[in-house]
Amino acid sequence: MMEASFNKWNEVKKITNNEDKKVFFKERYIFLGVPLTSTVRDGSFYFQFKLDGKMSTALLVQHKLFSSKRFMKKIGKIDDENFKKLKEKFIELIS
Repeated sequence: MMEASFNKWNEVKKITNNEDKKVFFKERYIFLGVPLTSTVRDGSFYFQFKLDGKMSTALLVQHKLFSSKRFMKKIGKIDDENFKKLKEKFIELIS
């Protein structure tokens, strides 16, 4: 069972690595990804903000690094003020 899952992921990875999409940053950059949920949550592990007119919550404790090759589609952009606050809260959490 485990091998079947690995092989499926391996096929997706081959396709992703071979795609010739234009990116607007240098190769080998890595990014910090913070998953979002539409469920409103409060506390030091979460950051609430509006994204495209809807409330979203960033799950700060579930952050992970990923490479630029993993970008598939843009789902939105956080405004500058909320990005600054999100960054400050994340730094406070990991410090």
